[in-house]
Amino acid sequence: MSLDSWLQRHRRQRLDLDSGEIVSLNLVDRPKPSIDEAPTSTVAEPADEQPIIHPPAGPWNRKYLLLSIALIPLVFSLLAPNNTRDIAERFSHTVGQLPPRDQARILEGVLKKNITLQDLIMRLPDHRIEGAHLSRDSWMHWLYAMIAAGVFFGALTLVFPASRATPRQLLRIGIFTGTIGILLLICFQAAAAGTDGVWLKGFGIVTAIFYIVKFIGYSYAAALDPKNGFLLSAMGFTFGVGFCEEVAKMLPLVRHFRYHATLDWRGACLWGLASGVGFGVSEGISYASSYYNGVQSASIYAVRFISCVGLHAIWSGAAAVTLFERQSLLQTNCSSLEFIWRLLQIVAVPMILHGLYDTLLKKDMPAVALLAAVVSFGWMVYQFERYHRKEHNPETDSMVAAGAV
Repeated sequence: MSLDSWLQRHRRQRLDLDSGEIVSLNLVDRPKPSIDEAPTSTVAEPADEQPIIHPPAGPWNRKYLLLSIALIPLVFSLLAPNNTRDIAERFSHTVGQLPPRDQARILEGVLKKNITLQDLIMRLPDHRIEGAHLSRDSWMHWLYAMIAAGVFFGALTLVFPASRATPRQLLRIGIFTGTIGILLLICFQAAAAGTDGVWLKGFGIVTAIFYIVKFIGYSYAAALDPKNGFLLSAMGFTFGVGFCEEVAKMLPLVRHFRYHATLDWRGACLWGLASGVGFGVSEGISYASSYYNGVQSASIYAVRFISCVGLHAIWSGAAAVTLFERQSLLQTNCSSLEFIWRLLQIVAVPMILHGLYDTLLKKDMPAVALLAAVVSFGWMVYQFERYHRKEHNPETDSMVAAGAV
């Protein structure tokens, strides 16, 4: 190779400070556009040069299969006979063991129409009903959350150790999705609920987005309404809960592949898994403080901080493969409405599996809900193995490296 050829080749490369990799400028140095003015997916290579091909990131391993262990508490919870008494019965028995004066004070609170579960349980001596694992004002669930986060993030470092994703990046992704991602989701839910009773006229982009948000708000309401049947509930959980939560978990990857696109497919998977872990842990803290403390037994904490965290990681890890495969959808010019449609294509399968799982639990079909969880894990395995085969196919190596497959 001549000196001129060598210089021409290396002028097109620079060290990416975030990942520590040598990457092509045509993937990194993009302008930061708005949704309506996104960059094109790639810059055409000169006719006399070949695209830079990133080799497979180290030997292939299947340690990601360890995520199946996280489903064990869910298996016991959904398939074990339900011999525990319901909350009302346990609350009644708890009150019945108290002195008459305390019984009268608590029953007086029960008769109040505006009393909350928090207020009612806080009137009990130990701030819990019979059989509850933690008291209502306990902070122990935060310790469970930290343990779950530590174990899951430690396991993620073993999955694809030679990928471009670093442990520091995974930690940042998890923290982002567990905090800002959750807050954005809550704000979106509030906006969707705020469209109730509001109607707009016209055919502009604002009106179209308004009715999309309104439809999602309706979907949330349909999902939570106990009177709705299976189909209406499934629609609600799929297009409300499933779509919003899966998109929220994809936000770090969406931003990265719109503006940088330096990750390989294994790194993208790790980002997706980490985002799911962060979301699941944050959701577990919320559920424990709002619904479990003072009421539920210890098994529900194992399901929430192990199995549910694992499920969120499984769904977002599978979606990350699709996002990497179709990253050009995020990089080409499109309107805001078209961008939402493209996000829907990326999260479609995990969104449906997520919605189906929640619907089956709502309709007291635990065995079938467990099957939906197992199918979700199978879909993630299929996605990983499919892209691994593409990675080692000589005919598609260059396309995989560029994210064009």
